[in-house]
Amino acid sequence: MSCQTLSDTLLRDISNLYDKADDYNKPNVSGIIFRIILKYIYTGTIALDATNVENNFIELLIAADEMNLYELVEHLQQHIIDLNHSNNDWIKQNGIKLFITIFRHKGVFSKLEELCNKIMSQEPKLLIGSNEFWGLDDDALLSIIQRDNLNMKEIY
Repeated sequence: MSCQTLSDTLLRDISNLYDKADDYNKPNVSGIIFRIILKYIYTGTIALDATNVENNFIELLIAADEMNLYELVEHLQQHIIDLNHSNNDWIKQNGIKLFITIFRHKGVFSKLEELCNKIMSQEPKLLIGSNEFWGLDDDALLSIIQRDNLNMKEIY
C-alpha cells in the first residue's frame, strides 16, 4: 500500500469519525469536545464564536492541553483574554470555573493565570460575588484569601 493510499484512507476515516461524532454522546460535553478537537485536527480551523465552543472553552482548553495541541491552547487562551477585554459576560459567568481550572493546572495556562491574578487583584468581586464562589474547594479558597493584593477592605 502506498503512502498516498494510507494518507487518503486516514483522511477518509477521520472525516467519517467527524461526521458520525454527532451520533454518539449527543448531550454529553465530551462528545462535543471530541467533535471540536477532531475538526481542528482535521481542518486546522475552529470557529470560536460557535455556541457549542463558547459554552465549552474550559473543557476544550483542558482537552487541547492533554492532546498537546499547543497552538490551540495558546489560541484559546488569547481568545478568552480578548473576551475579557471586550467586556463580554463570559468571564462573569465562567470566572470561578476558569479560576479553579487555572488553580488545578498551575503553570499550564500561563496567560490565563495572569488574567485570573489580574482579575483577583483589581476586581475580586467579579469572582467572589459569583454564586459558584461558594463551591470552591478549600485550597482554592485559601489561595484567594491569602492574597495580599486584593482590592477589598479587610474585616477585623
